[in-house]
Amino acid sequence: MNAKTIVLGAGPAGLAFSYEYGGHSLILEKENRAGGLSKSVKIFDGVFDLGGHSFHTPHPEIASLVQTIMGDNWHQQKRDAQVWIEGSLIPYPFQHHYPKLNNQHINDDCEISSPGNTTKAAQSANFEEWIINKFGTGISNHFMLPYNRKLWAHPLTDICIDWVDQRIATSMDAKNQSKKQRKPLQSNSKVGYPLHGGFGQIFEELAKHCEHIQFEQEVNQIDIRNQTLTTTTRDRWEWETIVSTIPITQLLKCINDCPSSILELTNNLKQVSLKILLVLARLHNTTVPQRIYIADPKIPPHKVAFNHTSSPLLLERDNHAIMCEISYSESKPPATDEDLTEQSICWLIDAGIINSLTDIIQTQIIDLPHGYPINTHKKTDSIQTIKAFLRTHNIYSIGRFGAWDYANSDECMRQGLELARKLKQ
Repeated sequence: MNAKTIVLGAGPAGLAFSYEYGGHSLILEKENRAGGLSKSVKIFDGVFDLGGHSFHTPHPEIASLVQTIMGDNWHQQKRDAQVWIEGSLIPYPFQHHYPKLNNQHINDDCEISSPGNTTKAAQSANFEEWIINKFGTGISNHFMLPYNRKLWAHPLTDICIDWVDQRIATSMDAKNQSKKQRKPLQSNSKVGYPLHGGFGQIFEELAKHCEHIQFEQEVNQIDIRNQTLTTTTRDRWEWETIVSTIPITQLLKCINDCPSSILELTNNLKQVSLKILLVLARLHNTTVPQRIYIADPKIPPHKVAFNHTSSPLLLERDNHAIMCEISYSESKPPATDEDLTEQSICWLIDAGIINSLTDIIQTQIIDLPHGYPINTHKKTDSIQTIKAFLRTHNIYSIGRFGAWDYANSDECMRQGLELARKLKQ
């Protein structure tokens, strides 16, 4: 079999590429459905996202595309995110709302040491230093440092700072950014979400506009000399161009005769792995936020999302989907699935979100080895060198783990559209 352009992965980047590129592209997807890391999972009447997803974008073209393909199946609302600290919930982000805590010691500590020094922060050598310089010791010690250590599951000194202005809410930085540059979500940010089907429905709909997709096709060998590709089902294709959205580390392992100097660069690419705990439960009080951020290291999840609060139609259901995101790595190995489930449910009960164990309908843990790419100090140079090697063989790598970039689904879609237009020229 042959295809002029083969796309590896039916996630946001691959689907957007194929949508724009047209009928001469073939998507090979290892799962039995589209969506990648943005797909949704159904358990009885619960709709779970693999992460606390919501749609927001600085790219008008991407917003227009999503709204067009979703039609009436779309809902927008103010984002409702909160922070759990010292047994209380306050609005997100902590650094803006800590005065609402009923804890004078924390309030005084944060106030005395705040604000940090923006100029000094920009000159920081690593992420940990940036946090302290940006927010001061009080805010850093009470929330920012323990939360980020918990989330990234790696030493914060190993992380560079070239991404922070787009992802971490600060007091004034966002309004000085380009309209097309991602801004950190704020307390008053508006987000979109499908009325039906969960966040993954966006990509189920986008897949309907892509002519050629073959599911349950996982690439395992790429011959760059003869331009052939085989999958675990022993199917074989000839290709002229490959657009890959699978982890670039995995892509390189599939390439026959990949130079050892290129493979060695993958040692500089680190990621956060995730245990996604899905809890289907009865909620006697459905006035819960869309998500809660938790810095306490004794509570397993760093983020808990209540998926049904993103859609009024989902909120009407009898049972509710609670997603607990738990980071792990070689530096921070996870507890057993049984312990993670028990400890997370204990917190849900202690926090008053669930009344008792009798409210639990079902639980499930999904293991995501690739959750978030980490911006280590050597990542940028390594990725540039790897991509240059791939381009010499007409292979392009895009998307969250294809580009090893902490990118949301809208940015992955933008990358797909942009590459398709470039290759069509």
